[in-house]
Amino acid sequence: MSIDVEDWFQVENLKGVIARGTWDSRELRVERNTDRMLELMAARGIRCTSFNLGWVADKCPALIKRIADAGHESRKLARQLMQDNGWKLQIVKRKQRAFKVAGLTWIVERTFAWIGRNRRFSKDYEYCMQTSETMIDIATVRLILNRIVPT
Repeated sequence: MSIDVEDWFQVENLKGVIARGTWDSRELRVERNTDRMLELMAARGIRCTSFNLGWVADKCPALIKRIADAGHESRKLARQLMQDNGWKLQIVKRKQRAFKVAGLTWIVERTFAWIGRNRRFSKDYEYCMQTSETMIDIATVRLILNRIVPT
């Protein structure tokens, strides 16, 4: 679903009646109406992409941020963040997992747990990095030897 975010006087049908030069003097209703629309969409779990009129984005930058905070995509905000700061806007939907465990991470964690069983690794006793590395080597050699020749 996509929506166009513009105010009542910016409609194409009123182009001949309301001049663009008078937009600044008109009453803004876009924030109130968009906030209401965001509430209705949140209540129903609907997500959309919003196409924001540049004039509205310039006059109501907080509105554009509220649209993104509600989980809706905004190309104008994404473009602005990329140009100003080099940031890429990525909106994580609520039903998506924000964090995924990498494939073989558990193997590394398991190995650290096995090495951590050695009493010497309960605290950081070593003063030199070389000694600490040597103790890790000794612990892994011990693990491998116990697999080859169980005691």
